[in-house]
Amino acid sequence: PRSLEDYKAVYEKESASIESTYQEKVNLGLSSYGQSLDTIAEQFKKAGDLNGMLALKQERGRFQKESSVPNGVSPDLPQLIQKAQSLHQQSLERVMDFRAEDLKRLTDSYVRRLVSIKKELVFQEKLDEAVAVNSEVKRVEFIVADLESRMPEAGPSPTQSIPPAGKASLAPKPGQEMSTDLGNG
Repeated sequence: PRSLEDYKAVYEKESASIESTYQEKVNLGLSSYGQSLDTIAEQFKKAGDLNGMLALKQERGRFQKESSVPNGVSPDLPQLIQKAQSLHQQSLERVMDFRAEDLKRLTDSYVRRLVSIKKELVFQEKLDEAVAVNSEVKRVEFIVADLESRMPEAGPSPTQSIPPAGKASLAPKPGQEMSTDLGNG
């Protein structure tokens, strides 16, 4: 790639690929949780556990409606369901942690490339192009900040909706200032 738009397109394509890969893993995890609920249903049926079956029916309804593992184990549910929730919740959290790490790695690399390009453009006195690259750096800094907030230390939730890079609103929030360095202060 030679232009900012080329680099931007490559970044967007690679981030979309990462998103797709991890969305497949999340979908597999959710499918596995559904299968766990089916297995638990068989155990409750064999034991003739009415309360277990009623709790399972409620959890299945919630799961079908929300398509998520609860963000926290429900203490009012039978222990078998709690264990399934905990296990799948931890698994999905790991997937989201790895996703955030991969996106951060890609985005950091992109920012380093942009900074290098900006320096070269300034050196060549192509200031309008350097300003455009600098604007892209600022835009991507919002992505980096969001990804850093979702890194494992922050404990991302498998039920959080994380917008794909490039599709998130990167405009400043109301009341938040945004500045762009145009050179010479």
